[in-house]
Amino acid sequence: AVCILLHTEMGNGIDFMMGSHAWHGIAPNDEQLAEALRQNPETLGDY
Repeated sequence: AVCILLHTEMGNGIDFMMGSHAWHGIAPNDEQLAEALRQNPETLGDY
């Protein structure tokens, strides 16, 4: 068996999301998404 433990930060790199659990399970609106992608340009795909 393999167990991988990670220490992560919710909203890492996005100033209005970091350190807040308010975004857990809630999608940003179009403006918030655009700002988040501007602040963190490294993404997993084309949004």
